[in-house]
Amino acid sequence: MNLTFRQRTDRLDKVGWGVIFLNVTWDGQRLKLLTGVKCKPANFQEDKL
Repeated sequence: MNLTFRQRTDRLDKVGWGVIFLNVTWDGQRLKLLTGVKCKPANFQEDKL
């Protein structure tokens, strides 16, 4: 199983914040889950999660 946090930078809100979601992959299957968290792209650090 592989877990990856990603930020959606192509759909930012009015103040420039993007949603963070979790990609889960296992045995060729993939699931995308919203975390309910937003941040600015400059502040998103995947390696710190």
